[in-house]
Amino acid sequence: MAINGSVVKAATTLGTTGGTDLTFTEIGGARAGTTRVAPTSDTVAVSRRTAEFTATPAPLAPGSNTGYGKERRVILVRFPREVSTGVYEVATYRVEIAEPVTTTAADQLESRKVVSQMLFDSDFTSFFDSGAQS
Repeated sequence: MAINGSVVKAATTLGTTGGTDLTFTEIGGARAGTTRVAPTSDTVAVSRRTAEFTATPAPLAPGSNTGYGKERRVILVRFPREVSTGVYEVATYRVEIAEPVTTTAADQLESRKVVSQMLFDSDFTSFFDSGAQS
């Protein structure tokens, strides 16, 4: 199915059930202005899952002495997977959020819930499988 006409839910509840807890700890190697973390259970460097969080404050809006632009947040997550003995491939996920500083917490939550559904909804993921032809 094409993206045109696809449906996701708005004003939904948010919940995560089941699964296993991952406790994160800061690890070295992060650039200035970035925090890098990994699950405490991942002790082997080559197979360690990592996440880097970078926040850039909102600059003044162009031509404004009072208005602000968008604050930028980037999350870069890497999940190595051993495909054969000693050979790894890495799945990389980059999420970039640029929201006006005036966006309320409620609006942020609602927008992010809708966007996260787009990562899993088959109508949207099929676009990447079949390209812009869908």
